[in-house]
Order: sequence, then C-alpha cells, then structure tokens
Amino acid sequence: QGTLSVVFAVLVLIVFVAGVVMALQALRGTGRPLAVDEEVPSRIFAPSGLIATPAEKEVQKQWDALPGAHARPHATSGGTGQH
Repeated sequence: QGTLSVVFAVLVLIVFVAGVVMALQALRGTGRPLAVDEEVPSRIFAPSGLIATPAEKEVQKQWDALPGAHARPHATSGGTGQH
C-alpha cells in the first residue's frame, strides 16, 4: 500500500508541474495556440420536439422549397421530408 501511495504522490506532482508550466507559457504568450474554431451557423432545420408544431411545419415547407435544399446534406429534418 505504501508503494501505491508513492506512485499516486508522484503522479500528483507531475500533473501539478505540468499545470504550472502551461500556466507560465500562457502568461508569457509562448504556449500553443487555442484550438477553438469559429462558430458556424447550422444549415439544418429540425423541430424542437418529437412532434412538429404548425409553425415548425410551415418553416419545414419553406426550408424544403429553398433552391438546392435537397443537394445539401441533412437539408430536411429526420422523418418529415419525402425521400
């Protein structure tokens, strides 16, 4: 049991040192760049619930009527369009 405690203590120290190194790099501005992508608006439409409301059914009809709507992937909500 003592050996296991030593292993866990060493692992805690490794994680702590790695965190300090990353924090210092971030403060200096020499760290890796963030891997955050730009937000992309969704190109799909789906009802908010299991059963579409009349307003959502109207939006679905307008969505399906858009030019090239069937050429785009996931252009219709699941199970409501004709395939």
